[in-house]
Amino acid sequence: MPKLNAGSGGFLRGLVVLLTLLVMALGIWVFRESADERETAPGSGPGVVEPEDAPADDTSTSGGGDDPTPNASEIDETGAAELAIGDERSQRTEPRPGSGIGPANAQGVLEQAIEEQDLETIWQLAFDLIAGGHFSEVDRLYEQFADAFNGGDLDSPLWKSPDFYSGNLMREYADNEIAVLDYLGHLAQLETPGELLADLRKELFEGEAAPLILGFHEGRDPQLVAGWLPYYRQRIATWSGDSFRDREIILSLGHIPVAESALMLTELFDWTTSSQRLDVVRALGRNGTAPALDTLRNIAADDPNPVLRRAASEALVLLGG
Repeated sequence: MPKLNAGSGGFLRGLVVLLTLLVMALGIWVFRESADERETAPGSGPGVVEPEDAPADDTSTSGGGDDPTPNASEIDETGAAELAIGDERSQRTEPRPGSGIGPANAQGVLEQAIEEQDLETIWQLAFDLIAGGHFSEVDRLYEQFADAFNGGDLDSPLWKSPDFYSGNLMREYADNEIAVLDYLGHLAQLETPGELLADLRKELFEGEAAPLILGFHEGRDPQLVAGWLPYYRQRIATWSGDSFRDREIILSLGHIPVAESALMLTELFDWTTSSQRLDVVRALGRNGTAPALDTLRNIAADDPNPVLRRAASEALVLLGG
């Protein structure tokens, strides 16, 4: 299998930038969803304005016991508010319906999409397979796709800028976040990935995308993101301490709130350079599990560096420990 060339390195860096934009877009999406829920909750948003009970001597009512005339400005304001809510809801996007493509016909679909230079169909195929849990098929087809993308039939200047396909990729991820995290856990546990898949895995798990994706997930399902740990365990076993990617690994472990990742961070604290130890303290503070608290107490009490002692002490206060 060919090694990634310089152009493909740019492609992988583009993916990292794209995933950064993705997390920002997902944050905006979650904010809008939260706002919608507040608006539709009983008594929490603009609805039909109930007129207040009129006093007995109200002179605004007409004679003969007729009902009071509604306030025209009140009607206008209520209608405008309802229209605004309706207009905002009409702008929501629904998840793309599944294509029905499965492992049986995925190979043929990929080959035809490569022949037709149809990158959008390739993204949809990948996410449909991920959503269906067909992870091994995704691995196999990725090798074929990457081969075509880097020097093969898809090696066109049309695809070399992530701007061309970033919107579709962000939409697909937003619709399939949990399935994608599950697939990344599968990817982290592969013992012998293909050469091109291994390059992509390294870029994802040791680049800027990892702490961003994990931070966005925010530990909502700790056991799901704990599936990433086998990859990091292997990296720590060969830790050199001088890689520019080390910081992303440390921060990522902090975003996986289980005891094992805290123990890995504790192990790293003695191996890292002095400049990296503050990152370890920060990661332990975010991890927040019992082993993380124990390590923070030890640092706060005994570490010779006053900056680390202060950071550990403040992390313990925030964690209530």
